[in-house]
Amino acid sequence: MDTQAALQFICKLLSKENTTFALSVFGSIGTLWAIIQSRKNLDFKLHYFGYSKERKLALAYIQFVNKSRIPISITDVSLKIGGILYPCKKIPAIADTVLHRCFGTQSLDNIYSIQFPISLSSLGGTSGYLIFDIPQEYDTPLPTPVKIAVSSNRGRTLEVELQPDQVYFDKQ
Repeated sequence: MDTQAALQFICKLLSKENTTFALSVFGSIGTLWAIIQSRKNLDFKLHYFGYSKERKLALAYIQFVNKSRIPISITDVSLKIGGILYPCKKIPAIADTVLHRCFGTQSLDNIYSIQFPISLSSLGGTSGYLIFDIPQEYDTPLPTPVKIAVSSNRGRTLEVELQPDQVYFDKQ
């Protein structure tokens, strides 16, 4: 093949149509890669779980981590017991009270549950207390691992089983 024929082949290869086609293929691959990278990727860790039979409340301290590059808003977290979902309280309520002692004085501080929706920035996280109302007819101890359903603004509800680091049973 002589140089004249090679140059003609290269000119045909670099035509407007072929260049447009190559750019569209590269753009499509880039878009597909971005979609794969931005899918919902949440990580959960249950640090604490407690249940009070007297008050019919369950208390959980959960850490949420967004491992995707697009922000996620968690709209609901529910406790799943026997196939039935029990949603958490959406409005902040007192989750716990802590007694502080400093230089002979004592003070009580209230710890509130997390407010909904829980907004997680890209590659960010948060943690907080969640309070679940358990109905009066439920009288047996709650099972471990704990099954939790998490709803967000992206995709379907995730159901996960979490083993708590610390299980606390209310002192009666």
